[in-house]
Amino acid sequence: MVLTMFYLEEIPFRDIRFVLRIPDGTVKSRLCHAQLMLKEALEV
Repeated sequence: MVLTMFYLEEIPFRDIRFVLRIPDGTVKSRLCHAQLMLKEALEV
């Protein structure tokens, strides 16, 4: 969800944090994990 919000909907970190009611660091962490999962999926 964070990946979609950040890249496809172009919503900034602060707004994602507000919508999901999670800390800024959690948004960044989830985005990082989602990027790694996507990278691994595309490499196969």
